[in-house]
Amino acid sequence: MQLCDYGCGQEVKFVLKYGIKRCSKSHNQCIVNKQKNRERHLGKPRPDMLINNSMNNPTIKNEWLKIVKSNEFKQKCSRVGNENGNWRGGTSFEPYCEVFSQKSFKEMIMNRDKNICQKCGITRMLSLKVYGFDLCVHHINYIKKDCDLLNLITLCNRCNSIANGNRDFWKEFYKKLIFERLSKVV
Repeated sequence: MQLCDYGCGQEVKFVLKYGIKRCSKSHNQCIVNKQKNRERHLGKPRPDMLINNSMNNPTIKNEWLKIVKSNEFKQKCSRVGNENGNWRGGTSFEPYCEVFSQKSFKEMIMNRDKNICQKCGITRMLSLKVYGFDLCVHHINYIKKDCDLLNLITLCNRCNSIANGNRDFWKEFYKKLIFERLSKVV
């Protein structure tokens, strides 16, 4: 008998993407999940919220909130296709550099970043369990052909999606972040 990956002790009834085993499809019937919800509502932090999160930094959070609440940002996000402020002329169809398609290259970047999202701090395993997705390697300058090591950063799927809006802000944010983190290593 296989047991649920969430540690509730119940028998596995569903095997999801990446081999994650659950006792119920939405996992809302799980005892452990109910306990997490109870703790959250009592004001106790969940284990995944105790990670080092760059958005806990008041300066970064205030900068981000100013941008998100601005009328310009709201207008950009309300348009569709080439009317949308995020439209880049169909660049999503451009090919990546040859080395980027190699899994070992992406693994090297993730290992350099300790298999942690560099924005929110979620680990690779937790990302798989919480979101059902592996971590991503993100091009800081949004140029797919530029696979310089200083232009690549590890993000979770959620943070990678967020980074596709307001690109100028996130480009500067991740440039500073990668420079700070790598300069500490040297």
